[in-house]
Amino acid sequence: MECSKTRTCCSDSSVVSMQVRVARQDRFHEARMKRAAKQQNRADQKELETGIDLIEAPVARLHREQQAQAEAEVQPMAVEQAEPVKEKVQAKEKAVKQKLRIPVEKPKKRVTAMES
Repeated sequence: MECSKTRTCCSDSSVVSMQVRVARQDRFHEARMKRAAKQQNRADQKELETGIDLIEAPVARLHREQQAQAEAEVQPMAVEQAEPVKEKVQAKEKAVKQKLRIPVEKPKKRVTAMES
């Protein structure tokens, strides 16, 4: 067919095949998006189930903060008290060894090859 101002360059069969191709692409895309929407919905539900603990009641948050504050106050006292207790235990062990006449371990001299 020749082109003229009133007619298009495309034949009727190519226009129909183009319309069929576009219709198939649209249907494929819609079906794909339908499945994707279902998958996204399932993923959102799973995230909500696993992350429900992120939604916290104000009373629970206040309780948790109070517990953390109480633990923070107790922690430094425990560290400060640990050193004197350790020293006391070592002193008692030394006293018991002396009482039982167990020789207190002294650092050993290193013997070199020349001395032996």
